[in-house]
Amino acid sequence: MPEACVRLPSAEGFEIVEGVSELTHRRVAATAASAFVLSDRVLLRAPHDDGDPSAAEPVVVRRTKSGAFRKVGATSTRLFVLSDEGLETSADEGATFSLVATPSPVRELRTSASSAVITDFSGEIRRWNEGSASFDPIAAGELDPVLLAASDGTTMLADTGVAVFRSQAASAFSPVLGLEPWGYRDLVIAGEASVAITIFGDLRTSTDAGATFSVPMGDLAAFGPASRVAATTSGFVATTTAGIVRSSDGGGSFSLVVPSPSADGVPDVATSGDTVVVSTPTVRTSDDGGATFSPPLPIHDASIVSLVRAGSFLLASTADRRGHATSGALWQPVETSGNVARGAADDGRRLYLLLGSNLPWERGYGSSYLVSSVDGGAVFENVTLPAQAPADRFDAITTHDGFVYLGSSFDWQAGSSGDVELGSGVFRSGDGGLTWQSASAGLPTSLGEGGAQAYIGVRALASAHDTLVILMADGSLLRRRDGEEVWQPATEGLSMSHVDALHQTPAGLFASSSVAPREIFAWDEVAYSWAAAPAAGLPDDATVDTLASDGGALYVGVDSAQGPGLYVSEDGGATFRDVGLRARPLSLAALGDTLFAGTLGEGLFQAALEECEP
Repeated sequence: MPEACVRLPSAEGFEIVEGVSELTHRRVAATAASAFVLSDRVLLRAPHDDGDPSAAEPVVVRRTKSGAFRKVGATSTRLFVLSDEGLETSADEGATFSLVATPSPVRELRTSASSAVITDFSGEIRRWNEGSASFDPIAAGELDPVLLAASDGTTMLADTGVAVFRSQAASAFSPVLGLEPWGYRDLVIAGEASVAITIFGDLRTSTDAGATFSVPMGDLAAFGPASRVAATTSGFVATTTAGIVRSSDGGGSFSLVVPSPSADGVPDVATSGDTVVVSTPTVRTSDDGGATFSPPLPIHDASIVSLVRAGSFLLASTADRRGHATSGALWQPVETSGNVARGAADDGRRLYLLLGSNLPWERGYGSSYLVSSVDGGAVFENVTLPAQAPADRFDAITTHDGFVYLGSSFDWQAGSSGDVELGSGVFRSGDGGLTWQSASAGLPTSLGEGGAQAYIGVRALASAHDTLVILMADGSLLRRRDGEEVWQPATEGLSMSHVDALHQTPAGLFASSSVAPREIFAWDEVAYSWAAAPAAGLPDDATVDTLASDGGALYVGVDSAQGPGLYVSEDGGATFRDVGLRARPLSLAALGDTLFAGTLGEGLFQAALEECEP
């Protein structure tokens, strides 16, 4: 039932939290009209400012549903995006995309002003054909390139990792002179001029369309290793560890135009005519061939994979496995040794914090660390994990009836059974982790690798009054009441066959699924059964990513065909309304008078909560 006092986000809405970011490996592309910035999870578009920097505010045009983005490239009129889901293209500046059919997964994507070429893992080279809207194969004999460069005409460079070859007939390749046989970071052709970057970051240039290369003039060592290069109308722009360097004489010499250390990211550069977009890792644009650059574009592209309350602190973990903490004032970086916060629990004597090396969407091998505090989180000490478990990966934690419980989600000896991970079961401790006992009686089992018998992996544990509820890796729910020793199915009243998430909130226990019917169910602590929440107001095809409560308000972060968003219910889930967050929340938490929403690829948002009105 909803509580008597409901606090809702203020009319000012959500604002970005500055300083909670990640070291995103941004890739960039440029069409004649826009600059595009790609991180692991989102693709942003910024129109060329035409002298008005305020017009270049980036907006999200694409988000990943699963996997991650890998590469972006563009001709003057068409955009290409390579992800774990495949290769997609857009001819309307990212408004719509279509999947490009290829015979095997794409290995490399390279583009120039009017050309796009790909290699695939079968060793084939293909060039984009605008007329047929597809990639046509190019005969390359026994050549198996790992990196390509295509000009606007017929010249092509292909690096096999052993040597670089050149073709002007799109069928006959011959070795290039002046390039060491060891592989290259980048290859670019611009008419008769070409630039190559060795694996050590050294620049090599050509004035005969890539037939022969030599070292350009000037002291290039002062720039440090180069990473990427792109051609402008009058020359080349490259990213180095010293910043952005430019050549206006066809690659004969280079000069430093923007000092900008880039050791914290993977630099990238893209051009369209004399428009230049660079990422070092801040993103800047130029409209004069790289002679001058704009201030950095305002980009927030962090994925906040978890928000965990630990005592009086809120801990945020980003996808690059860094931690940030706040007690309600400023956010500060915290050392998590490359792990993310998986959960926290309090048994009244100790506060427990579970950390793990795996991100929420990563399955398989990984490690976990458990720490505890007796002073509300001021000082944490390591807790020894259950020695009975063959592996030390645990994804689930809760406290119940004076015990701390851990759920194992992967057992390296058992591996997996089909698509379902196996684990070592559930363990509990009543003495702060000094000793652990198995609490796995009744959990489903399966045969893993080599015929080993193991429990189905555990995704989540939750405490509800006198009952523990568990979510298994196969999407099933089990429960165990106080005094019982064996887990039983928790399916009473549940109409969905596969549960994706188990949400433990101050308002109660909820289960949700992204498999039709996409519903939210609330646990009835009296009847020991589930009841469907009407959830009127949510999109019909909504996928529930996260759920949280504060006071009498129930918040649900969803994704749907009409876009991601955050919805609130003041009547226990009967009805919901949109609260105006145009991002996909992965995690939600309230701390003091603030509601925080950690999103997929768009950073951390916060909204002030109004004063409580009974």
